[in-house]
Amino acid sequence: MTRPHLLIVANDSDFGRRALHVGEEIALEKGWDVAILSTEADGHGPAPEDLPIDQAKLEAAGAHITFIPPSPTIHDAGDQAIAVAQETQPDLIVLGIRRRSRVGKLLMGSVAQKILLEVDCPVLVVKATEHA
Repeated sequence: MTRPHLLIVANDSDFGRRALHVGEEIALEKGWDVAILSTEADGHGPAPEDLPIDQAKLEAAGAHITFIPPSPTIHDAGDQAIAVAQETQPDLIVLGIRRRSRVGKLLMGSVAQKILLEVDCPVLVVKATEHA
């Protein structure tokens, strides 16, 4: 991708859908292309047509949309996002987060934290809303 573009890291969750919504708004506002990385734990992401974004609206605005399936060899969502970011060099990464306890963060790590520390581009982290 040579035009400015953003990478949306999403899965089928409230925070994943929120990241898709915010990423779509940014792409429409800025006229950027969009790459969507599905990071489902089972290695199978939703079909592109099942994602809660308005693909027709994005395409009508001139945005090119790329769907990146989960990696069959990289099983950690953070590592997948970092690898894709290194390959595609996005101008912005959008990802959603959920609230976790301190113990949960200690035991499970944080995908968002890993991405924030490892990528070279700006990262927008959005929280899921109660209505997402």
